[in-house]
Amino acid sequence: MFEKSPKPNIKELRKRHDIEGLIEALRHTDWHIRRDAAEALGELKDVRAIAHLIEALKDDDAKVRRNVASALGLSFFGVANDPDENSWAFNENTIRKVIESLAEASIKDKDKEVRIRAALSIKYIPIPVKLEEGEEVLKKIKKVKIAHFKGFLLLTNRRLIFHGYSLQESPSIEMPLTEIVSCELKSSLFGKKKLRVTAKRLVLKNFSNLIIEDVAIHGYSEPPASEFKSGQVDLNGIKDPEALSLEIMRLAKARS
Repeated sequence: MFEKSPKPNIKELRKRHDIEGLIEALRHTDWHIRRDAAEALGELKDVRAIAHLIEALKDDDAKVRRNVASALGLSFFGVANDPDENSWAFNENTIRKVIESLAEASIKDKDKEVRIRAALSIKYIPIPVKLEEGEEVLKKIKKVKIAHFKGFLLLTNRRLIFHGYSLQESPSIEMPLTEIVSCELKSSLFGKKKLRVTAKRLVLKNFSNLIIEDVAIHGYSEPPASEFKSGQVDLNGIKDPEALSLEIMRLAKARS
């Protein structure tokens, strides 16, 4: 399973962003090298490493598996900040494989620390961008803030969708256009305008509420959703919030 080769310099490989070199280091005979390579791959957030990290979740050494489990979560941390550059991180097939492998490790791994890290990493996996039949993206805005979450906003002909991340998790907040009742412009202390959208129903999706046993046994299909009867969402960092407000209300009225 492991290749006998001279010890690679993980710090140097990390500095050069040598993904292939780090992937090769994941198969080194020295578990210290494999452990450090996993950590570096997680920090570099490269799609080429995902399949190899999933495979490394079955490493014989628990210390390696711990770093691998953390690296899989770290690979997705913050990807919502730039969805165009990190489009791979919202691919349903990629997410499915990662979620299923982490869920299995969180239940079946013999090492308690591996189980904990795998469960925590699930929180950082973003919800896949999946449009319904006939749904079209009309506007995409990056660098949007909602509370302590940062991410991007999608306005479609059916929904207002926010994909965000924080130090705790990566959620998706959806507001069906038919449920939106108002959009108000607010000015902050620093003069920046934010948009407050009020809806009769909000839908929150994230993998932190995932029933892990069901995923490991039956496979991942759709993330669970929690529906809120009513709520307000304050959006910061939006380009031309006044124009967006008018567009949202126009679409909401057209669909009501």
